[in-house]
Amino acid sequence: MKKNPYHFDGITVIVPKQSKIKGEIVAIDQGDLIPDDLPKESKGFKVIRVIGNIVLYNKKDDDVYDPQEAIQDFDPPIEIRVGYTTDDVIKNRGRFNRLKLAFWNGKKWVIISDAKHEYQILPPNTGQVAEVKIKKWAGDPPIAWGR
Repeated sequence: MKKNPYHFDGITVIVPKQSKIKGEIVAIDQGDLIPDDLPKESKGFKVIRVIGNIVLYNKKDDDVYDPQEAIQDFDPPIEIRVGYTTDDVIKNRGRFNRLKLAFWNGKKWVIISDAKHEYQILPPNTGQVAEVKIKKWAGDPPIAWGR
């Protein structure tokens, strides 16, 4: 299966050929568009650090994208690899394996560091990275580490 990786600061999005989407997909990090008033917590999640704001679109020749056209459903799922830092672990009381990964859906933080999303996290001595698979998300979700 062909997969296209998109690398950003602290995050890689791997997009396999989609069964229901024609043409090429492009991933854009809109990290500079993260709202200043983004809530720092919701039930079961408290933000440690916002990582990015990734949005996926069908590629256009003019590179002008409408947020209303963001891709939200993925078949097969996209893969996201997110790095964590020593500071993230310290802020999580020294427990890397209890770091939570979540995205903001416009109303609350949705935790994706669970079995449903095939979440895996490597220990600090082997990589300081976590991997998750996403089938559905908000169109341009900020992604964050939390506890």
